[in-house]
Amino acid sequence: EQREKGRWGIEMIFIPMYIPSTHEFVWTYNQYLNSKHWNIVKYQFAQIFPRICFQCGNTHNLNIHHMTYERLGAEYPMDLVYLCESCHKALHAYVRHQKLVNKRRYKQQW
Repeated sequence: EQREKGRWGIEMIFIPMYIPSTHEFVWTYNQYLNSKHWNIVKYQFAQIFPRICFQCGNTHNLNIHHMTYERLGAEYPMDLVYLCESCHKALHAYVRHQKLVNKRRYKQQW
């Protein structure tokens, strides 16, 4: 298990994993995003879904966002969504904020 800051500054716990389809071993999430496997997943995703932001409809500066990390390394197409850079940043800012709010609520209970 390894902790690292993700692309948007969110601390993540990443368990090193072996990806059988491409015979790769990745130690961090950033390594995963640079893996052959992820490049294949992105290509396949682009063949299925239109390149448009799920949130605002923008067609420029798109990122593929993981809706869940449950099947990381064996993603289903429904685990992913296109988000433009702006919406992606806003989503992660919201997630960071919610984590802080929940942390404060939990501390206040005790």
